[in-house]
Order: sequence, then C-alpha cells, then structure tokens
Amino acid sequence: MQNEELKRARQELEESRNKYLELYEFSPIGYFTLDKQGAILEVNLSGAALLGVERGSLVRRRFQLFVETDLRPDFNSFCNRMFGSDVKQTCELRLVKNDASPLYAYLEGIAMRDGEGNVKQCQIAVVDITKRKHAEEEQVRLKDELFHARNLASVGKLAGGVAHNFNNLLTVVMGYASLLATELKEDDPLREYAQKIIHSSQIAANLTQDLLAFSRKKPLNLQPVNMNKIIEDTEGILSKLLRENIKLGTALSDKDCVVMADSHQIMHVLMNLATNARDAMPNGGELKICTDSVGMDDVFIKAHGFGETGKYVLISISDTGVGMDGRTRLRVFEPFFTTKEVGRGTGLGLASVYGLVKQHNGYIEVESEAGNGTTFRIYLPLVTPRVSGIKTEAESMPKGGTETILLAEDEDDVRSLMKIALERNGYEVIEAVDGKEAVDKFVRDEDKIKFLLFDVIMPAKSGRQAYDEIKKIKPDLKAPVLFMTGYSDDVVRKGNIIDSGLDYILKPVSPIRLLEKVREVLDR
Repeated sequence: MQNEELKRARQELEESRNKYLELYEFSPIGYFTLDKQGAILEVNLSGAALLGVERGSLVRRRFQLFVETDLRPDFNSFCNRMFGSDVKQTCELRLVKNDASPLYAYLEGIAMRDGEGNVKQCQIAVVDITKRKHAEEEQVRLKDELFHARNLASVGKLAGGVAHNFNNLLTVVMGYASLLATELKEDDPLREYAQKIIHSSQIAANLTQDLLAFSRKKPLNLQPVNMNKIIEDTEGILSKLLRENIKLGTALSDKDCVVMADSHQIMHVLMNLATNARDAMPNGGELKICTDSVGMDDVFIKAHGFGETGKYVLISISDTGVGMDGRTRLRVFEPFFTTKEVGRGTGLGLASVYGLVKQHNGYIEVESEAGNGTTFRIYLPLVTPRVSGIKTEAESMPKGGTETILLAEDEDDVRSLMKIALERNGYEVIEAVDGKEAVDKFVRDEDKIKFLLFDVIMPAKSGRQAYDEIKKIKPDLKAPVLFMTGYSDDVVRKGNIIDSGLDYILKPVSPIRLLEKVREVLDR
C-alpha cells in the first residue's frame, strides 16, 4: 500500500514538473539566468526565440551583445541595480535580434542568492513590447501631424487676409504706373521707370497669388484633364528650369489618369517642385516624374494618416538631391520657411503647392532622408475620362464707351484710380464709398446709370446686398453688374455671385484688364 502511494506521489510530482517545464519553456515571456558578468547561464525556448537564436548557442554568451550599442550603458546600470538590491528592477530597452531586426523589450529582473546569502546570479524576464512601442510612436506621429495641420490652417487664414490687403495696394500701384506709362512717349527715359514699377508690382502680385494658393483660396478653373498630358506639356518648361547636369525623366502610366484640375495651377505645382529639386541637386542628379492610378482603402488611410476611400491619380516627383532631416520635412510646407540662404527664396513655393493640392481635394506627402533624395507624392481624385483642353484667346486693346457707370468701392485710392481709368476711356462715373451710398445714388440717377461696378466687401452694405436691393427697387433692371474683390474666390462663392452667373474680376487688376472686362460685359 505504501509502495502504491509512493509511486502515485512520484507520478504526480513528475506530471507537475512536466507542466512547470512546459509553462517555463513555452511561456510568451523569455526567461534568462545571468551570472554577475552578464553571461547567459540558462534560457527558456521562448527567450531564445525572441532573439532568433538556437538555445544551445546562447549559453555563455553575454546578454548585452543583444542590446543596441548606444543603450548598453542603460543595461549595465540595470544590472548594477539588480545585484545591489533584493528588490525587482525594471527597464525598457531596444534589443537587436540575430537577424539585426529591432526588438523593443520590457525587462524585469531580480538577484538570486545561494544558501550562504551570496549573490552570484540574477534572473531576467523579457517581454516583447514592439507592437506597443510602434503604436505609441504612431500616436505621437499622428499628434504631430494634427498639430502641424492646425498650424498650417491658422497661418493659411492669416495669409489670405494679408493677400487681400496687398491686392488692393497693388491695384493702386500697378494702375497708376500703367496710366503713367501711357502718358509718356516711347523715347522718354521716365517710361522705363514706370515699366520697372509695373514689372516689380507683377512680381509682388505673384507672391500674393502664392499666399492665396497656400491658404487654399486661389481661384481655380476646374476641368477634367489628363494628368499625363499636363506633364508632357510641361516637360519642355521643366527642362529649361533645370541645369544641364540634371537629367529629367518621366514614367507615365498607360491607365486613365483624368482628374478635375486647373491645368495652369497644376503646371505651377510641377514647376515649383522641379525648382525645389534643382536647388537640392547643386552637383547634378536626376529628377523623375511618374504617374499611376491607385486606390485608397482603410488600410492605406490608417497607415498614412490621411485620405478618403476611392481611386486616385498618384503623381510622384523624385530627386537624387541632398534630402532633408525629419525636422525640416515636418516644416517643409510652412509659408516663409526655407533652408535657402537669404535672398534666394521666399519660402512660399512649397506652401503654395500644399495649398493648391488641398484646393484640388487632393493630398500630398513627402518622403526624404538627409543624403538620400526626396520624393513628393500627390494624390488627386480620379474622374471619368471627359477631357477638356486649355483655351487661349488673343488679347486686344479695350475700346471705350460713353455709358454711365456706378462705381462702388470703399478703398479711396482704388476708387480714384478706377474712376480715372474709366473716364479716360470715355465713360461717365458716379462714385459711391459703400453699398448704402451706391443704392442711394442709383435711386437718384437710375435712368442714367447703364453699368454697375461694385466691390464685393464694403461697409454698410456689401456689393451683393446693394445689387439685390437695387433689383428690388427696379425689377426690370437692364444695367449689368461686375463685382470685384481683393479677397479670395471663396468670398465670391459665399456671396452667391458665381452660382448666380454674375460677372466678377479679382484684384490686383490693371486698368487695361478692367476696361476690357467692363466692355466685355456691356457688349454681351
């Protein structure tokens, strides 16, 4: 009887031992026993699997050989704390597996004493926390991108307001310079000065357009266009922008690459990116432009942190230049941010690219490393192939007229300039400083007034409000209206001007362009 009980007890003990060994060997936690020199004395199968090494070859190897070089002092500190205390010690380290891939690990260790109380070994539990670390890093990245996006949006609003003020000022400068130029004879030396003012004002006007593009408020003429055709049409211009030691190549997809876009503005995007690439390759290199048709699904959106599900045309612009570090890459779309020396860049090129892509309901991302070149990827929504070309019309000098024009503009200098330009071309002008006065003067001279020229945003009453009130006063109004604004296209849309089919013109506008538009609307 006693023999049977002893046999059963031994069997239960063996079963218990086997269960313990199974739990020890196949636990998701790696267990390592180290001596005071950090050599591995014992390791379970899970521990060996974590490091990607056969268990037998791990014995007597130093554990710190699997710790990233720059983190080994942290591991040594962890070991010193263990051997100097009876309390469990913890740390997080980045280990390097046998195949050189990284392993984020949580370590928990405690010293082991022998029968005489001497510390000769320690036991360390190693937990793989790679997934958790990647999730934390992704969360930090998304927070940074969210902060960056909000920052860009705030600066965009400021940029739009600044552009409006500039547009009014430039209308005055360009206008009076144009009037001065027409008064001077061809051989008058002062005529050259006037032309220089006009030229410099045009450069300033282009800067305001870049500001409006960044703020995503630059007016667009959206048409279904083939992205490959735009690139082909722009290739010659891009070649002239680049130096002889830079090779330009294209790889255009044979798939449908039709998008709703403003062809001229997309060309502007390509030229800005090509210029940026050129400056990044002072010693020459290669610039390559590729297109493809891709789909965005939930996996793509989660991985990239942007997008809506659907089909897109992907335009990739890659260079072999100096590249940029992570800090620069995060700020690359900020207005006025530039790595170029003073006087060589405005810091608006890539900001305007960002704004135009967003205005096309697209997305843009940049991939770059210092010394390894840069790739910009633009995603524009794919549409059904119904392509429109770019229309061009020959410009002609405006003819004058004798009609009476009611001019409503709250900026005194702009109003005075327009009055002079119109009167010089034969028109009679009645001035109003705001929308309310425009209505009052229309009531006084309604039979005489044949044309309404109204600024959109004015005190007392806006241009659209004044026009609507005049329509109520005279429902059979035949005098056409032309709205003008130094604000963005959004302001025109919010005023329900475009949807109503009403005419408008954007500042800065030269006297010639204004006279052309007035005559065009009158003769329609």
